[in-house]
Amino acid sequence: MLENLDKILNRISYEWLNPSQAYLFVGENCDDLKEISTAFCEKIQGGKTPDIMKYDLSVLKVGDISAIIDESVKKPFVSNYKIFLIFNADKILEQAQNKLLKTLEEPNKYVIFVLTTTNPSKLLQTILSRVKRIDFTLQKNYSLDNTKLIDDMMKNLKTTSDIPRVVKENTLTNDEFFESIQNYFILASNKQIELSGYTDKAIARILERIEEFYIKFKANVNFNYCLDLLLYRILEEKYLCK
Repeated sequence: MLENLDKILNRISYEWLNPSQAYLFVGENCDDLKEISTAFCEKIQGGKTPDIMKYDLSVLKVGDISAIIDESVKKPFVSNYKIFLIFNADKILEQAQNKLLKTLEEPNKYVIFVLTTTNPSKLLQTILSRVKRIDFTLQKNYSLDNTKLIDDMMKNLKTTSDIPRVVKENTLTNDEFFESIQNYFILASNKQIELSGYTDKAIARILERIEEFYIKFKANVNFNYCLDLLLYRILEEKYLCK
């Protein structure tokens, strides 16, 4: 059992108190993700319940996803929500992911999907765009020097008028920047660094924004445009999520 499970759940308490309809939990260890996601679902439901339906298969085919979709139209037995917890979502075959997509786009109001993966690159971008991603691990190219640079950038970012100067001071390559700023906010989310003025909710939403703009950048949107707008969104989330 994870020694810091309670701490992890407290960090994302705003999520299980006000759940979205689709999540993707990303980490390095399948067993840890299974424990965290199960506890998260039980927090949403207020305990163990038959309305948490778990799927832990070596591969999920179209037929498996069809069965999940058929089940999702049925109302919960005893809870407010019916939760579909799919471990190792990277094992969902591409055709089956496309099948799942429509349900993620238009879920019944009482349905919640929680997917876990150690390899989000195996999931379709259309799937990634429909889920709220919560990271529990750092990117592999983690660097203390880059973290210090991002920390300086964030401390200098107080108003929108600071954005041009902060952008000018960036010396990281495009990919390094996205990896480093994601690592920085994951560290802040895990309480491994102190980030004054940012609530847990703001940090979680900023991590979503980083993923959103990284996807745009990889789709050939201009990096400086992405950086400018991302920094604006970071300020927006900081002051909106008080």
